[in-house]
Amino acid sequence: MKNLLTTIILIFTSLIFHGQSMSKINYQAVVRDANGNILPNTAVPVTITISNCTVYDGNPTTNDYGLINLELDLSNCSPAIDWSQGNLSVNSSINNISGSSNLNSVPYSLHATTVANYPSAGNSDGDILVWSASSGEWVAQSSSSTNGINCWDTNGDGVNDSSEDTNNDGTWNALDCAGADGADGQDGAQASVGAVIYIYNGQTCPAGWNTQQINVAIFGGAAVDACYTDSPCVVMYIYDGQTCPAGWTTWPIGVSVLNGTNIPVDACFKCN
Repeated sequence: MKNLLTTIILIFTSLIFHGQSMSKINYQAVVRDANGNILPNTAVPVTITISNCTVYDGNPTTNDYGLINLELDLSNCSPAIDWSQGNLSVNSSINNISGSSNLNSVPYSLHATTVANYPSAGNSDGDILVWSASSGEWVAQSSSSTNGINCWDTNGDGVNDSSEDTNNDGTWNALDCAGADGADGQDGAQASVGAVIYIYNGQTCPAGWNTQQINVAIFGGAAVDACYTDSPCVVMYIYDGQTCPAGWTTWPIGVSVLNGTNIPVDACFKCN
């Protein structure tokens, strides 16, 4: 039998690495005889390895043009091929004629190098990756940290950027998540509607709160005024002299401003 010559074409258009999908590489080879003539419609033994992993072993039949079309199966490689080492080659034996071809980059694989700047290790289990616009790279961050996951931190860099103060009040908080006009949702956040505390007529409101004069008994047995704020706060009424929860501020009222049974109340409030 005459020796066979082979012309090998390696195609990477079908390199697949999606979850549990099978990983394959398209591979073509033109089989010729010793005189350079193609060898059509002939079964030839083929064994192909990459990095000591056999990715094809069979007897494909050439077509009318002496061409064999193969799929190199990478899914059974154990250990898996370490593509990061580079300088890999495809070693082939076609009808007992051996050859080797270097693996070169294609546009998609060149683009894949952009993931090279992700952190190789985090600080602890459960860390998350966040994009830092200032450094132009992914950084590992504790999932329990507030940096990079606050709703107003739009670029995830853990820094209060001027562009993230959407309501231009000089502070970075949940109010910025509502957008510049207080209505636009951002990252699933909604605009805060503020809070109201009813106090007895003439009483002083908490620092930073505004007073709305009412001067009549609209709820309970005593005339009231209202204290209001645009900050995201929660208000709870308790009976007079009761202790508020830890972390809440007590606002003593001591008057029945909310009910018709003349039971005096105080208020508890907590703001972001």
